[in-house]
Amino acid sequence: MKKLEFGIDCDEVLAEFRNSAFDLIKNLTGRSYSKSDMTEWDMEKFLKKEESSLMWDFINESPNFIKSIKPCEGAKEAIGQLKNYGDIFIITAPIHKCHNFMLKRNKWLLRHFNIEPKNIIYAKAKYLVNVDLFIDDHPDNIEKWVERNKKGKAILWSQPYNNFEIPGSIRTDNWNIVIDIVKNQLR
Repeated sequence: MKKLEFGIDCDEVLAEFRNSAFDLIKNLTGRSYSKSDMTEWDMEKFLKKEESSLMWDFINESPNFIKSIKPCEGAKEAIGQLKNYGDIFIITAPIHKCHNFMLKRNKWLLRHFNIEPKNIIYAKAKYLVNVDLFIDDHPDNIEKWVERNKKGKAILWSQPYNNFEIPGSIRTDNWNIVIDIVKNQLR
């Protein structure tokens, strides 16, 4: 059986970063937001400037914010299953506004998914990573990856801010569908 390579984004695919950030903003400012309010991917464009500043200041000073982020529903079990079919690579953008982000993210991924740092790729240009299956919630990442990688499959992880189709990709937020896609790819 062919061993596949999976490239999987972290935030909003594996980690509930936005929900944690919105909880933090509510605690800091009293203002309530949810992912369903978002009409575009970029939180910086969505939040007020002072909210964003307060959020990043707190995240930088907190040793526990990233540690406290919850995994997305079903992600742990799905990653466990995907490991039976190949190698998992986390392809995530570095967050330069957060000091020690990569170290904290590496620990979080090891704790929740048993993903070693050698399998974590920090990159903004995710389309340069050639894998058999690429999963991301950012529409631009999926679009650029599909343009460059004709042999693999791309999954746009469904979120309120990416509620449209991208040609050449599959849209879902269901890990069972991902597992079915992988099983079909191996036939």
